Amino acid sequence: MPTLVLSGRLDRLIDPVASRASFADVPGATSVELEDAGHSLHWDQPEAFVAAVGAFLGPFATADR
Repeated sequence: MPTLVLSGRLDRLIDPVASRASFADVPGATSVELEDAGHSLHWDQPEAFVAAVGAFLGPFATADR
């Protein structure tokens, strides 16, 4: 199952190390840590958030919708 784990390096609610560790056993999981983001990744770094999600979903996108 494709899994994307996004975390913010400045997250004070969920430690990025704990976030990565919680998905370490998920085969094929992709982890992305946004440098200047806290817990609200989409607010703190919207462009980086969209880029990370887009890069992850890109292979699954189809032209036929």
